[in-house]
Amino acid sequence: MKRLWVLVGGLFLVQGDALAHHSFAMFDASKSVTIEGTFRKAELMNPHSWYWVDVLNADGSSDTWGAEGGGPSAVASLSRPEGMTIKEYFAPGQKVTMTLHPLKDGRKGGQLVRLEFADGRVFEPGNPPPGATGGASGEGAQQ
Repeated sequence: MKRLWVLVGGLFLVQGDALAHHSFAMFDASKSVTIEGTFRKAELMNPHSWYWVDVLNADGSSDTWGAEGGGPSAVASLSRPEGMTIKEYFAPGQKVTMTLHPLKDGRKGGQLVRLEFADGRVFEPGNPPPGATGGASGEGAQQ
C-alpha cells in the first residue's frame, strides 16, 4: 500500500512538467495567416504532428512553412474518400491552402488551423468532423 501512495505522489510531481511541455505560448492565437502552396510532407508522430508546405514567392524563390497540427489521434478519425489511405491523403505535391496561428517570433510557421486541398478535402486537426470515419489502422505513422 505504501508503494502505491509513493507511485501516486510521483505522478502528481511529474504532471506539471507534462502539462508545461504542451504549451501553445509560442503561437499567436489572436492572428491567423493563410498561405497557398504545394504540400511537402506530413510528419505524423506523437505528441505533435507537423505539416510542411512550400510557398512560391513573387521573385521565383520559395519558402517552406511548417505547422503543428496535433498528434496522430487528430488524423485517426479523419474523414477521407473511400479507400484512400492516410499516406495518400497527405501525399506530397498537392496544391493546398493552409491557415495557421503564426509563431510569435516571426519564423514561417505556426499552429495549424485548417489545411484545404485543391480537390476540396479539408483537414482541421482541432475540430474533427462529426461522424468522421477512417479509424487508425497503423497508417498514421506512415509519411
